[in-house]
Amino acid sequence: MDFKSKLTRKYAFPKNDNENNDSDNDIGMEKPWEKYLFIDYDTWKRFVHSRHDPKFLEKSQRGQKRRKKNLYNHTMSRGGYAYVYDIMTQEKWKEKRQAARVDNVKDVSPPSLINRAQS
Repeated sequence: MDFKSKLTRKYAFPKNDNENNDSDNDIGMEKPWEKYLFIDYDTWKRFVHSRHDPKFLEKSQRGQKRRKKNLYNHTMSRGGYAYVYDIMTQEKWKEKRQAARVDNVKDVSPPSLINRAQS
């Protein structure tokens, strides 16, 4: 996560909104200009207003919709590509076995190797 995303998520759009906002909290609950000394109040105010811009919100929502469509989260922990390959192969096996049960096929051949284009 980059710095602007962190500022947006943590400060510009806080999850728990207070009922009684003071003037500083009108543009976010916490005060990042106190935590990050290189951000002054006017810069922060412009940043928050840019994040509340309808064009930015529309772009953000499009990105969120695309992210929801991802089948596999991008995680390259200890397993790396080998781990992802094993998961995908197991899923293909499962699909083939379920299709064989529906068609009453007793001998199920192993799935073909997963091409880069299929992943």
